[in-house]
Amino acid sequence: MIQGLVRHLLKRYGSEEVRKWPFEVWNEPDVPGFWGGTQEGYFHLYEQTATAIKEVDSDLSVGGPATCPASINWITPFLEMCDRKGVPVDFVSTHSYYADKSEFTGEYMYQTLHPLNHAQKQFHEARSRVRNSPFPDLPLHITEYNTSWTPRTPIHDTAFNAAFLGPLLSTGGDLADSFSYWTFSDVFEENDIPRSILHGGFGLLGLRGIRKPTFHLFAFFARLGECLLHRDEDLILTKRSDGTIVLVAWNPVVERRETEKKRIRLDLSGMAKESFVKRQRVNEDQGNAWTCWRLLGRPRYPSRDQLHSLQDASVPGFEIRRMTASEGHLVLEFTMDRNEVTLIEMEPIEDESASYVGLDDSKTPGY
Repeated sequence: MIQGLVRHLLKRYGSEEVRKWPFEVWNEPDVPGFWGGTQEGYFHLYEQTATAIKEVDSDLSVGGPATCPASINWITPFLEMCDRKGVPVDFVSTHSYYADKSEFTGEYMYQTLHPLNHAQKQFHEARSRVRNSPFPDLPLHITEYNTSWTPRTPIHDTAFNAAFLGPLLSTGGDLADSFSYWTFSDVFEENDIPRSILHGGFGLLGLRGIRKPTFHLFAFFARLGECLLHRDEDLILTKRSDGTIVLVAWNPVVERRETEKKRIRLDLSGMAKESFVKRQRVNEDQGNAWTCWRLLGRPRYPSRDQLHSLQDASVPGFEIRRMTASEGHLVLEFTMDRNEVTLIEMEPIEDESASYVGLDDSKTPGY
């Protein structure tokens, strides 16, 4: 069966394309819902599958064990088995989730989370197990990660979810060759069909394409520059090739407290004389369709007008200003609200105002 599938893929898409695809064997064999056998049984399945794939095309990439976080220790015996028996393995894969205690209440599951640095610790442990194995240089792919492992927990729809994952997006690439958010869309059926437009699903996008705060976290990171200037527990600061300074910062608040805002102050040098500063924000009130949905009374099937409201509410807050540097030095100060993710872009200005003949803003009404 496996060889038939692989031959079909090679015929349909061509070897040049298919050789780019990592073949991951099974899904969470440590979880009874996905695998009814033992660890030894999975190792046998992996051996047979990997061998079958390589017999069709030895240049195809295959790996595992695709375990959930609770069984990250499987990585060690898995690689030892591959080494001992000469079984092909081209990469290691595992999953990463950060939920702790769980409580079922009707349609939802509510979960507490491990500390904010727990995500990085999981990545680090997986990488350490690979480095201390007979195959220390194998790529590591985190093929699933999110705050919670259930598609029925409201946290996925919130601004907190985005702020919580900010540090992981900043540092995860230091430890993993790839890490894949689970999932892109709420069009997903595993624990029953979704019962409302926002239902705590995994997706970056809710049903009807509603953008969640975590969608904007990824969109903000996609705006970062190629050159890393600074990185800490609160932000990542970069520079683009055109001189634009770009930063993403976050402020996850696990428990409500008197001081929930976070103030950031950066001393920047080597700045252009004038910069156009653009800021986009996602927090409890901005770029947050979930807040709007709650205020609307949580409609299961929103009307057309309600959908428009949800789409409008999902747009990040937007601010612009102009800043002047003194001898290339500029101080950037800003405050983040509770569970905020913010993107700031500082673009050098080449002012062309003088080229407009007769330009006089003082004559413009309202200026």
